[in-house]
Amino acid sequence: MADDQLRVLIASPLEPEHVARIEAADPHVCVLYEPGLLPVPRYPADHTGTARELSAADLDRWAGLRRQADVSFDFDWQAPADMASNCPRLCWVQGTSAGIGGFLDRTGLARTGLTFTTAAGVHGVPLAEFALLGLLYFAKGMPALAGAKAARRWQRYAGGQVAGSRALLVGLGGAGRAVARLLAAAGWRYAGPGGPAGAMTCPG
Repeated sequence: MADDQLRVLIASPLEPEHVARIEAADPHVCVLYEPGLLPVPRYPADHTGTARELSAADLDRWAGLRRQADVSFDFDWQAPADMASNCPRLCWVQGTSAGIGGFLDRTGLARTGLTFTTAAGVHGVPLAEFALLGLLYFAKGMPALAGAKAARRWQRYAGGQVAGSRALLVGLGGAGRAVARLLAAAGWRYAGPGGPAGAMTCPG
């Protein structure tokens, strides 16, 4: 392994195609990835998983990988609070969630010299799409329609429209702004802190 390589440890379950993208980002990136040592994911994009029963040799292998890491993708599944001492080369940890402040305080990692970044913004679009789905589901009377279908009651149904409805968004972080953009496209009106209701704009 060349001395000028940046060693990136994959410290929580991650799909191989995403690992390959990290490795392809720069020729100086060397990815330390041994999925057989990581927890078993329970569902797609599960970055916690279920811990494996590892042998002493496996645990030694994991400890050796930690000692090589300059960057860690996510927190050490085994001993996150001890990353500063268990990973002597480590300088940067990339979290997989949007909010990690409380975790850093609880583990004491906030008092180390490590740099931490989050996945803020990554989850905004899928969460916004799910929020829009939920709003349309109830606004269009889907529970009643599903009940009528199950009871084989076939009759005309007149639904209302959502355009012109008022939405209240509390908190315009990354996910909130993504929700606002989708609601604006559907014609919702915005009501929330900072101003009167009006035509919803798309926060940048």
